[in-house]
Amino acid sequence: MDDSIEFIRWANRYEMYQEMKTEMEGLFNLLTQYTLPISSS
Repeated sequence: MDDSIEFIRWANRYEMYQEMKTEMEGLFNLLTQYTLPISSS
């Protein structure tokens, strides 16, 4: 592993991306669970 500052910054950003992606997937699952159906009248 490279200990350069660029690698450390990239690794931190990638970790944040993974956490945000997991959180957003959970939120989208909640939305699809509780979304009301649209009536076509």
